[in-house]
Amino acid sequence: QSHHLDVSNFSALDFWIRGKSRGENFVIRMTASPGADLSVELSNYIVVTDEWKQVHIPILAFIQNGLI
Repeated sequence: QSHHLDVSNFSALDFWIRGKSRGENFVIRMTASPGADLSVELSNYIVVTDEWKQVHIPILAFIQNGLI
């Protein structure tokens, strides 16, 4: 199920993550319109471990890549 959220008024995507072991990775995908999306690998911003860590991905990174 997909959820739609206007992120134009946000400065960053912030969340906490903890892995089951170490080194897990996943892709964050935002879609502006059909055919206009950007995938970002979490490993570009943080190394996932078995301890809780806060992740901070600036929305500006998506804007600069032409998403919004």
